[in-house]
Amino acid sequence: RTRIEFSIYDHSTDGTLGERELEQWVSDLLPQLPALRELREEFFPFYKVTAVRKFFFFLDPRRRGRISLQKMLSSPIMHELLELRRGDLGQEELRQNWFSLEYAEMLYSDYLELDADQNGMLSVGELMRFRGGAPPGGGL
Repeated sequence: RTRIEFSIYDHSTDGTLGERELEQWVSDLLPQLPALRELREEFFPFYKVTAVRKFFFFLDPRRRGRISLQKMLSSPIMHELLELRRGDLGQEELRQNWFSLEYAEMLYSDYLELDADQNGMLSVGELMRFRGGAPPGGGL
């Protein structure tokens, strides 16, 4: 089912999705996920970008700007997102799902707290404040 859905978004017909294509797929998918029915309209853009960036971070390590459909379909990340299709997810399952609304709202809250100058970007100094200080290994 998902393979057929993806083919609709693969405009270049090369078996990959670019960022805009994946954003469109996520936009179309979100209303179908019972676990996200409480997603507020004003939060939708942040959620969509965050979800897409997770896919690209893990599935496009060479930063080519495209992700193979085969990689997406076999990815645990995809399975975690599609888990939200289930209408019977318990609170514990939702709490452990990176794509759950609860987790996304926590990420957003952290982001807003870190963005001290409220310019929409996180500087090195702002990131250094995340959860108490310097990154592991002592440097960026």
